[in-house]
Amino acid sequence: MLPRLVSNLAALLALTTTLVPVQAGPLCFAVESATACVYSTQDAGDALIRIEYPPQLGWVAFGLGTGMNSADVMMAYALPDGSISITRRSSSGHFLPTLASTQDLTITNSSSSSSGNVVTFRRPLAAASASTPSIQQSTQPLIWAGYTGSPPTSPGAIPQHTVSGVASGNLLDGSMAFAHSSPSAPPPTIVTGDDGSRDRRLRIIHGTLMAFAWVGLAPAAILIARFGKKALGVWWFRIHFTLFGLCAALTYAAFAIVYRVVADTGENHYDYSASGIHVILGLLVVILTAPQAFLGIVIDKLWSPTRKSIPWRDKLHWWLGRLTFLLAVINIPFGIALFYRDDNNNNRPAWPYILYALLLGAAVVAFVGLAIKSRREAAGHHVAVASNDNTGHKDDRRGQLDRPTSAQTLDPARDIP
Repeated sequence: MLPRLVSNLAALLALTTTLVPVQAGPLCFAVESATACVYSTQDAGDALIRIEYPPQLGWVAFGLGTGMNSADVMMAYALPDGSISITRRSSSGHFLPTLASTQDLTITNSSSSSSGNVVTFRRPLAAASASTPSIQQSTQPLIWAGYTGSPPTSPGAIPQHTVSGVASGNLLDGSMAFAHSSPSAPPPTIVTGDDGSRDRRLRIIHGTLMAFAWVGLAPAAILIARFGKKALGVWWFRIHFTLFGLCAALTYAAFAIVYRVVADTGENHYDYSASGIHVILGLLVVILTAPQAFLGIVIDKLWSPTRKSIPWRDKLHWWLGRLTFLLAVINIPFGIALFYRDDNNNNRPAWPYILYALLLGAAVVAFVGLAIKSRREAAGHHVAVASNDNTGHKDDRRGQLDRPTSAQTLDPARDIP
């Protein structure tokens, strides 16, 4: 008796469950004071998706993926004729996603009016490319974005988002199905995102630290080591060490900042396709800075006033420093270009490049001027030596400057060629 009763109750509960409508749980996200919602369910082997957003938003988009480095994006914006454009795009970095080669989104209904914009469309479950995810029968990570302002004038002229964020959901199991007509549907949860201002500030700090380190501190450290030994005496190394130590510290601080920014966006830290050559050159600078600093400390500890020649480790320090400095100054313009590409596709001011060129030019002028002065002083010294030669022969000893005899004390001013 009891088993049959339990069985009947279970069957009744199962039947009741099938009759209760699925509660809608759309992805609703806030773009400043406006709210946009995305609904989805499976229909005849496709995803049937509905996007609703108010007219103060120029465009809205959502996609499958954990970040902008690899996402399958669907973007909607109103057209002048009162319909809605929906395009499928592939994202490979923190910039405008490119149009997919195949535009296979089929609109079933769309309208644009002062009361709001709505577009319903079908989307195949397959991914747009091998690098982007497909729609699965499971909860998946989603990204979203919206722009406050006028709609785009063309598919290639999309202004940067006002706010973006991440979420998750199952696009196929009915949990995100459209259910406005159901009086029992709970109010949707509205997710909030980031307007990008924090990441923008951190990217600016990253670039400022790197520029100050390699266009300010590094050239000063090099000039002191190359031309300041005679004037500064024992202080040349202390100042050189301090300046380059600060350069190394700022380099690693800047690296940590941008590493955190990239981690927050979900992108690949060393993705050449997304960040170009800047990420490769920057990584080389970060890798080479530590051994260059360590080598300088070792050289100082092993220096001997009675040595007869310049050791290989000194020469390695010279050339490793030159290589690291060259990579850094080459990489800074690439970083400026990458920042403005990510920050605003339509605004790339010239002043950062001009400022960089002026600072680097000042360092070059200082180096050339001091090099000419040093050569003149060396030439005057050789003339004096030749005029005092008891043999009456002119002796050009420029080749001897860096090779003192065992009876000489090595002049630290000759330590770097």
